[in-house]
Amino acid sequence: MHYWEIGIIIGAFALATVLGVMLCCLKRKTDVAVSRAKQVVHDLRNLLAGMNGAAEILALKLADNPQLKSYAEIILRAGEQGRRMLSAENKMPDFQVISLNECVGETLDLLKHSVSGNIVVESFCGAEQDRINGNADLVRRLLMNLGVNAAEAMPQGGTIRIKTANCDFSGGELPEAVAAVQPGKYVCLEVSDTGKGIEPAVRSRIFEAAFSTKPFGGGTGLSVVREVVQSHAAGLTVDSDVGKGSCFRVYFPLARKQVNGRVLIVDDEPLLRGLLGEMLKISGMDVLEAGSGREAIELYARYPEIDAVVLDVVMPGMSGVETYEALRRQNPNVKVMFASGGEREDIPAGKNIAFVQKPYQMAEVSGELQRLLATEQDS
Repeated sequence: MHYWEIGIIIGAFALATVLGVMLCCLKRKTDVAVSRAKQVVHDLRNLLAGMNGAAEILALKLADNPQLKSYAEIILRAGEQGRRMLSAENKMPDFQVISLNECVGETLDLLKHSVSGNIVVESFCGAEQDRINGNADLVRRLLMNLGVNAAEAMPQGGTIRIKTANCDFSGGELPEAVAAVQPGKYVCLEVSDTGKGIEPAVRSRIFEAAFSTKPFGGGTGLSVVREVVQSHAAGLTVDSDVGKGSCFRVYFPLARKQVNGRVLIVDDEPLLRGLLGEMLKISGMDVLEAGSGREAIELYARYPEIDAVVLDVVMPGMSGVETYEALRRQNPNVKVMFASGGEREDIPAGKNIAFVQKPYQMAEVSGELQRLLATEQDS
């Protein structure tokens, strides 16, 4: 059986189940039916979380056996398809630590084949530190859109230059930006051209989705660029001289160094608790486990060196939010990542709080935990 067949089976089952319950809701229009629909989605997400977690661990354990590893990857792809079908909306893709230089290298050939033959594409990846927290597909899409936009500014031919370089704005001297640049260390992606430049009168509108300088309108390339920049908490600047060309610079914050620590996992499902624990151990974390809110409170009091807590939202007895409130009474600065098969509802907000939705991926959980562990405690 091929992976796409497995994906179709899982996706069809999930979709049919959810649609069936939703139709029941429409017919009966009762709170009980709505509650049942949410419970079904929650349970399916828990099942997928277990399947995906086991497959990720298998793929890591079978690194030396490509044939068996390929079977684990089939399960992962099928699980991801099921996850997407269960999503209530088009959620942001998973972010992880990626290489900006590698993204440039992977995009160059496609860009060269996408522009006219009278356009030269040059690249120089000079950034020695190029690791960012991001999504490689989105970064490649951003680069393609900037490259195609540059090519369209040179109908008679010219040169597109793509560069990466490190920038340090820790001293507070920040460039004038379309998307704000905060003090800190960055890796800059620069795309410049020798085209006709951008008229000052329209420069402030080029990132609007409905705006185009073409006679019959055009695509949404630069509006997409701005969306990707915002999703990566990046900065963006535009310099242009009419008749000489334009230069777009995207400033990606450098990824933080890996922070390890002791994490308490709280989940009433032993399978999910064990799989997540195995994931975090592989990534270098020290792990404690609790099967209930009360057990978590006892362990947190016994081990004051716990750095963060991964907390299931829906548990019998004491819920995840109730457990969090109890932990806060022990430590007002407790760092908690809530995990749930449902949507983010009635979950507290704050800089010491994160949220992941089941079924999650290892990169997603690790990324959120890294953000929490790197957060300075309130004074």
